[in-house]
Amino acid sequence: MEIWEHGGNLYEVSSYYCLTDDAWIYALQGITGPPGTGPHLDVSIADETPDEGLFVPKSQRDVVVSFGPGSIPWLVLRRFRDYVQASGDIFAKNQSAEVVGDIRRTNNAWHYGDQRFEVNSFYFSDRDAWCYELCVPDPDPNANHYLDVIVPDRTPNGPFTPATVDRVVLTPHGEMNLPWPLLTHFMRALESAEDIAT
Repeated sequence: MEIWEHGGNLYEVSSYYCLTDDAWIYALQGITGPPGTGPHLDVSIADETPDEGLFVPKSQRDVVVSFGPGSIPWLVLRRFRDYVQASGDIFAKNQSAEVVGDIRRTNNAWHYGDQRFEVNSFYFSDRDAWCYELCVPDPDPNANHYLDVIVPDRTPNGPFTPATVDRVVLTPHGEMNLPWPLLTHFMRALESAEDIAT
């Protein structure tokens, strides 16, 4: 277990084997404030040989990221992504599906295998910020599952000027369970759009 600090808030990072899921879990939990109120996310890596002793990770296409409520600073999310990636438990086997999609300032459909996602970007005038959304379509018209990334505008009365990366936050809405390759592709795409400093 590790404790990270960012902006005066503390985050607990842990990893453990979950017997009920036959998976290795990497967990990020905000621990500032009352217990259970901080943001959190879990990365679940399925075990290819759950009955044979040693953990053998399945391909990255079987890795799922689950978000709980609460905003996560971009710098904390990026550090956690790199921490999980450096574990050596995430890798591609054979021909893994590729994420198809990029960032444009329009509505944009992304695909991962047979899954479809929507990525939107727009100026959020109520918050003086640029917003990126990654949406999970749901057949239920009342469902609304998406992530948003808010990049504050340093010059709200002029051309958009992104704030420094330490002010960027990601917030999940609804039930968010994403394939690991989709989340990391989304993060790389936003960083390459130059609205988020790397």
